[in-house]
Amino acid sequence: MERTTERDSYYSDLERMPVSEILKNINKEDHTVPVAVERAIPQLEKLVTVTAEKMKVGGRLFYIGAGTSGRLGIVDASECPPTFGVDFDRVVGIIAGGDGAIRRAVEFAEDDTEQAWKDLSEYHINDGDVLVGIAASGTTPYVIGGLQTANQNNVITGCIVCNTGSPVAAEARNTEAYARPLKYICRLNDVRSRLLSGSDVSRTCGMQMIYKFEEIKKSLPFRGRLEGAG
Repeated sequence: MERTTERDSYYSDLERMPVSEILKNINKEDHTVPVAVERAIPQLEKLVTVTAEKMKVGGRLFYIGAGTSGRLGIVDASECPPTFGVDFDRVVGIIAGGDGAIRRAVEFAEDDTEQAWKDLSEYHINDGDVLVGIAASGTTPYVIGGLQTANQNNVITGCIVCNTGSPVAAEARNTEAYARPLKYICRLNDVRSRLLSGSDVSRTCGMQMIYKFEEIKKSLPFRGRLEGAG
């Protein structure tokens, strides 16, 4: 697996750097995000298309993730009803450790490979739905386990990762609705922690989700007008 999220920072002595320079460098590195998203458009298109097909006939979209990845899924799911007029149960975000982990980190919750499916089962997830696993590193056991069990239950699976050849990406597939296995993997391989080493969620996870969620939202069978929607 190629790890782009855990490379050393391109910058040193951050504690001695003027605030203005830090902000400019952060902004500079943020400019790499749209380029990475552009390269992932073919994968995005496949995932958005299959999600739209399922949702148009009553299916739902589920996000699972741990830590910041899980929180971003919840943020997006929460925004869909007021923005697009869809019911609150059409897009569901689930975080490892439960709702309490939204505000306070729950240690080791991401290491449980069986809990994600237990959490999804509370919503009676089925083969009419789509499950998207979110993990910047692509190695989160909670997400891997959830995707594996979803595949066994013929649920369409996709993922958002930043590391090529990651375990999460390997589990994102659909083998039921198509004659051959199709993978719905959105890899943003060129997005990494170039400024602050070890802060992959600050950009590799955060910014990629913003772009990815906007694409997913376009597939929603919304009601009402979008004029002035924020």
